[in-house]
Formats: sequence, C-alpha cells, structure tokens
Amino acid sequence: MKIHLIFDFMHIYYKYFFRKGLKRLSAPIDWNGTVIEKDTTLIFHPLSDIESQRRSFESQGNDVTVSVCFDSKSHRNDSEDSDYKSGREHRLSEEDIKNIDYIKERLAIAGHNTYKLDGFEADDLVNYICNKYKDQYDYTVIFTNDKDLIVNVCDNVIVMRYKSVDGGYNPVRRDNYESYLEPEFKVFIPYNALGLYLATVGDKSDHIKGINKFGPVAFKKLITKVAAKNDVNWSECGDYHKAFEVAQMCKEFLTDEQYQDMMDSFALVANLKVEDGWLEAPERKSTREMREDAYGGLRMMTLIP
Repeated sequence: MKIHLIFDFMHIYYKYFFRKGLKRLSAPIDWNGTVIEKDTTLIFHPLSDIESQRRSFESQGNDVTVSVCFDSKSHRNDSEDSDYKSGREHRLSEEDIKNIDYIKERLAIAGHNTYKLDGFEADDLVNYICNKYKDQYDYTVIFTNDKDLIVNVCDNVIVMRYKSVDGGYNPVRRDNYESYLEPEFKVFIPYNALGLYLATVGDKSDHIKGINKFGPVAFKKLITKVAAKNDVNWSECGDYHKAFEVAQMCKEFLTDEQYQDMMDSFALVANLKVEDGWLEAPERKSTREMREDAYGGLRMMTLIP
C-alpha cells in the first residue's frame, strides 16, 4: 500500500527534551563553520523516532513517503488574537533552535519532505498537506500530540496521537473517533464535531476562551437541540465551511453574547489557510543511499536501514 506519514515535529523534540536519563551521544559536526565534537542526544533521538516509524511501515511491505512539518510563529498572534497559545511555556534555548534546524536539514538530505512556512504553525501545514494529497495514498498517518489535528480523521486518514501519560501513540480512526474522545472530554462528541466543541467549551491549553461558563453538559444540550431542528451531518464538520454552517445553526439556542464568544473562538480553532503553491508537493522519497549521506558521518548508523 502507499502510505504517507506526516509528522507534527515539535512534540517529538519536546518528548526527548523533557525525558530524563537519556544516554548522552556525540559526533563531529560542522557547527557554525567549525567542526566540533557536539552533543547530539537531542538530534539523534528525534531523528530516530521518525526513522523508526518509516522503517516499521516499510517492513510491512508498504511504499512509504515521509513529510515532517515544523513550527513558525503563527499569524494568529499578530493582533486581537494575541492571547492565542500565550500561556504555553517556552523553554527551548538558542541551542535547541539550532538543533531543530539541523534536524530539518538532515531529514531533507535523507530524502524526506520537510515543511516550514513563516506565519504558520506545523498543524496548519499538516492539515493542508493531508487534505491536499490524501487521495493519492491508500492511507495517510499523522503523528502528533495535538488534538486539533484529529479533525483530519476520515476513512483513509489515521491520527496517531501521542500522550505522555499513556506512554506512546494511540490511533484515532473513523471507527473509534467517538469512543476515543469521550473519556477525555467527558461528553459524547459526534464525529467530526471536535472543532465545535472547542469553540463552545474552549481550550485552556491554547487560551481559546469559548463561551463563558459553558461546559460539557451545555455542549451536549446544544448539539441535541441543533440536531433536533436541523439535518446535521456532523461527519462533514471536518471541513471549515461545513463546520461554520453548523456553528451558525447554533445561534438561535444561544444569547447574542454567547454566539459572539463562540464565533470568536471558532476563528482560532480553525487552521490558517495555506494557499496552493506555497508548499511543494510531497514527492521526495528517501533511499538508503540518501540516509547514508545524512546520517553516516554522524555515527548514527541505526538510522540508515
């Protein structure tokens, strides 16, 4: 089968950044024009994470394409949305930023598709690449810790969601979407209505306020009323325009203030639009020879097969 693996990168780096007891590694690297013996611990492990997933899917006889998406500062922070994700802790040093840039460079040399776009976060790029090219593959598999990317789940898109408390990735598919989300959010969320939930109830981790004092119980009552009066196909809500139409259906069951709160939050929940032509198609395919060029001189031989 043709499989497209898409990685939302930053959670991978943070996974090892916060992990204690990692064996320290080093290798000679041209660093800022000088060859030094550099600590490569936080370079090797993220690369190994990605290459091990590639190798696992290839070992099952699949034709695998790998795309890796990197963060830039979001345009959402430019004006009235300045609180968006403002509560997130930024602990990365300048050295970490250089590590991430170096990882991106190595992945490109290894033949993988790498993406970074000024003003856009990785999840914006993942969302675009997934939807633009998913019909070219039997399956697209997204690796992320970001619940927002669950919006992409459909018959041929699986989200492998990483949660440190679970110790690894858990698959979110079309057939387990509702049963996966309900324990976490304490309410039944129809497939594919997570975006509407976040726009109404809010999302503290991203500083999305939602409707004031509007919790899971209120959400359940709202969608019950909306569904009783309208022919709602929740499964289409993964599309921004369809989700916007359903959000408008909520107006008669909310006060003017509640409706405005929801619509303000809905604008933050939605991915920023990436225009066609801004990103290259994921046409590059890694080979053993490319991986030898990327990793051989760094003493990272386990990444090559």
